[in-house]
Amino acid sequence: MTGRTHDAVRAALRADGAFEVVLGLVLITGPATGLLDSLDLPSPASDGLVVGFGALLLPFAVALWVWAARQRPQAGPLGLLAAINAVTGLVLAVWIVARSGDAPAGGVAFVLAVAAVLLALGLAQTRLRAAA
Repeated sequence: MTGRTHDAVRAALRADGAFEVVLGLVLITGPATGLLDSLDLPSPASDGLVVGFGALLLPFAVALWVWAARQRPQAGPLGLLAAINAVTGLVLAVWIVARSGDAPAGGVAFVLAVAAVLLALGLAQTRLRAAA
């Protein structure tokens, strides 16, 4: 494997970690900032569930950054990470489309944007795994 591939895997892991930090903080602070009220996400997305999910993303982000700092980052379970991102993105997209009548356009757009980023990360990670 080339140093270029190592760098690409590191960049993908760091990008994923950065996304998880931003999303986690947005979700955790959502009730205080009024974001969750304006998104008005449909069931089962209660404030507590959304904040809890956001809190879980922060240690996950740290793990991704630690993984990226390894000498051989491609040696980790990149395929599993890609699958988790892709499945999560797909589940979010299906859920919000199925429940779009119960949420304002802003809530639907927010969830679809998150789903699109997760699907893109999953695709990038799958390609990097294939190149590794």
